Amino acid sequence: MDINVRCPHCKEALAISDHEVDLPVSCPVCRRAFVWGKILEAKEKEKQAKRERLRQIRVNSQARRQQLLEQRKQQIELRAQKAREAAEREAAALREIKWHCAECNKGLCELDFNQQTAFWDNDAKTAYCRTHVPAWLYDRGNSETREREFRGGRRRQTYAPATSPIYGGLINQGRPDYGRTVTRRVLIVVVVGTLVVLVGIAIGGRNRSRDTEKRSYNSSPEPKEEIDWDRCAIGEERRLVFTWGKNGGKNITQVPVMLTPRDYDALIDGIIAKDAIGIEELLDRGFVVNNYTKVLIIGYEETGILSLKPGAIKIRVLEGEYAGMAGWVSREWIQR
Repeated sequence: MDINVRCPHCKEALAISDHEVDLPVSCPVCRRAFVWGKILEAKEKEKQAKRERLRQIRVNSQARRQQLLEQRKQQIELRAQKAREAAEREAAALREIKWHCAECNKGLCELDFNQQTAFWDNDAKTAYCRTHVPAWLYDRGNSETREREFRGGRRRQTYAPATSPIYGGLINQGRPDYGRTVTRRVLIVVVVGTLVVLVGIAIGGRNRSRDTEKRSYNSSPEPKEEIDWDRCAIGEERRLVFTWGKNGGKNITQVPVMLTPRDYDALIDGIIAKDAIGIEELLDRGFVVNNYTKVLIIGYEETGILSLKPGAIKIRVLEGEYAGMAGWVSREWIQR
């Protein structure tokens, strides 16, 4: 039973029998010998080595991911510990004894003033605990509060505990609905500002659309010919014709076919640079077919938006000397 193989040197399609798999076989085209069984073993070893490399990469990536998770957990725990220590220091600073009651010499801290268990005098120099606070301090504060409320003032001043002598125990206290009023005003300002911005955007967009229409009426550009690349669908049979640009390639009767996408890119670079010597060297690694050779489209390679090179199409030759061989050609060389 014959086996279809390909020469590893010149890529010529050959047929050998079963008993010649492990024997040296000579290619009738390039006259070089090869053992197909060894080639298969080498390919199998290469596949196993590739699978092993991929497995090792997965193992290393999992280990690295676990290491990063552990480091992230340690960082979170360290930040939480620092936050707890900062809160403890702040609480200790609030509980630190800094003042004393003028009557009973009781130690007072900043937390006592925050919790309204200690009070400052009017001059913000004398502190009192709740038990020994003077009555006149409350009487004076309450009388001023009642007087201001009777007059209907929007804000009133009352004597209240302060955390620092700078305030002197006298702070400004707003009416009960003052916070809600401020929030309502801020909301109204935000809504009005948003409406103004939207109206401005709408007016500007209308003006831009009018300017665009005027330019379109005045300029009237010529319609560009759009190329339907979807017509080069996989599985279709087409013919190859060498073209380059608008007028180039009219006198060329053959189409170069490269065996790899890398060789195709190098060929296009050589054609753009007009490097004849480089093109000849590349043609030694591929083959050429005549114009109007029938091919089968079996794949394609996408190019970037900013790329100046035409896209590559993978084809299989269906007729001629190289029938059955596959390679890469330009999209522009596919006859539509």
